[in-house]
Amino acid sequence: MTLFLSHSGTSYAEWETAARILVAVLLTFVAPFTDLREMARLRAKPESWRRLRFYRTTIAALFAAGTICFFLTPFESGLRLPLSVTANAGVFSQPGWRIVLGFLAVVFFALALLPGATRLFRERSRGSSTKAIEKEGLTFMLPSGDRERRWFGALSIAAGINEEILFRGFLLTMLRGGIGFGLHLGLGTAIAVTSLIFGLNHLYLGIRGMVKAALVGLMLGAVVALTGSLLPVILLHAAIDLQMLVLYRPGSEEQIEQTI
Repeated sequence: MTLFLSHSGTSYAEWETAARILVAVLLTFVAPFTDLREMARLRAKPESWRRLRFYRTTIAALFAAGTICFFLTPFESGLRLPLSVTANAGVFSQPGWRIVLGFLAVVFFALALLPGATRLFRERSRGSSTKAIEKEGLTFMLPSGDRERRWFGALSIAAGINEEILFRGFLLTMLRGGIGFGLHLGLGTAIAVTSLIFGLNHLYLGIRGMVKAALVGLMLGAVVALTGSLLPVILLHAAIDLQMLVLYRPGSEEQIEQTI
């Protein structure tokens, strides 16, 4: 995606490198804290217009950041990562371990999506999630009403697309040294670091939410390592977020906590 830039000479290449470093620093040290003030305001006054504003501004920010990182990452066709990212991948290259990791990934995401599937086919299914979500205090940011639900759905899709480009695409490629420079970490280590940063970017969900996000990021990273493509993880990420529209319905007796 960046081949057309090479004709601009060394100076542009240096600018591109500086841009990649700047984006990585922003993702790690700035982005995790940008939503905290807005979250505090929304928590204090959980009004519909505030939620809608949060959804819309977050969608815009995600697509802006995702577009920048898309052009800063040398993706192959079909959103496949550069071969240098998945080559010499340790256990991810060993057939036996690939089977084990693939099985674990299937089980993990099947369980992650099970609440939504259960709710779809068992309208009166009950659980203890209502108390859990109220205890964590996340209801203030969840949609109420058709208009909010539509925007929340758009936000879920935007997060699925752009957060995967940001973290499992750009950042993972950079940590692996797949864009001409970087730390040249082992693939497993790079996935772990990326997942930690991904979790940190969910600081607004609290400590438990950060841990859950980091764990999901770890499994999404494993899927990328096994497939070499962002397409599967984009679909999985979006599906996990979208199922909140099935699980959470204000005024109903069942409100299930499932967000990343």
